[in-house]
Amino acid sequence: MPESTELAFRHTLQHRTDVLELDIQMTAGDDNEEEQFVVWHGPGLDNVRLAFDEEGTRSRRKITQYKWSELDQQAWVADPGTPKEKLGEVPQNSDRLLLTLERFLQLFPIERLNIELKWSVKRRHLPRLIEILEAHNPKRVGLVASNLNECLIQSFQRQTKGRFAINTPFLRSV
Repeated sequence: MPESTELAFRHTLQHRTDVLELDIQMTAGDDNEEEQFVVWHGPGLDNVRLAFDEEGTRSRRKITQYKWSELDQQAWVADPGTPKEKLGEVPQNSDRLLLTLERFLQLFPIERLNIELKWSVKRRHLPRLIEILEAHNPKRVGLVASNLNECLIQSFQRQTKGRFAINTPFLRSV
């Protein structure tokens, strides 16, 4: 299944999965557009067909180099193992599109999630992340945020007042 897509998550849930694990990356932002939380392991987009890059001559490779307006409805994820030269053949199906965290939470209101905050998520993003998580399912249980950055995860726990579980192998005290 194409990673981090509606298609992959639906497939997983059809097999009686109790917990979904997803990774969160940040897109670029500027004065006119806010950074967005995107469900993506990344940071590279080498297995993503971009509507505006049919020649495959991308100068930007990382999700953090794109604003969401450049990716929204224009970035389809290939199946695993798809060679770079075949990206132009990836079906432009809506269930293969990159998803924002908000869209994911709308599509999959399940109770248990493991959300890994990837390297592009910084402390300044945490208030917005918490707002999104609480707005889309305030009664969600079993949400686990994880990250290898001990300071980030401790800040997340402080800001949520311990409402969400955390998991990181390097966390010494909470």
